Amino acid sequence: MNTIYKARADKKRKQIVLKSGDLVWLHLRKERFPSKRKNKLMPRADGPYEIIEAYGDSAYKIDLPTEYGGVSATFNVGDLSPYLDDVNLRAISFEEGDNDVNVKENSFEEPITLLLNPMGV
Repeated sequence: MNTIYKARADKKRKQIVLKSGDLVWLHLRKERFPSKRKNKLMPRADGPYEIIEAYGDSAYKIDLPTEYGGVSATFNVGDLSPYLDDVNLRAISFEEGDNDVNVKENSFEEPITLLLNPMGV
């Protein structure tokens, strides 16, 4: 049964392999960065930071700034996310000057007036 459970769990896992020079986001865990996560409205990630050295496929040393004094610069892959700068995250992208409907401006001969009468008269 253990091999069946392992096969099901491994089906959902993604292998993330990073290399030196890649940019990553750092996940700020409350246990490791208590001053950066005092309340729930503070940022959950920081970066992007450059990977300096890789220790196998699961541990990476990043170029951590000096403001994180006392924190080791080596992190597990679970605390890092790849920095994707060329991904367009918008669902619909419009170029400047384009409309979603092909209607010329001022194509109506008369102005459109909307009359609202709250009294129902």
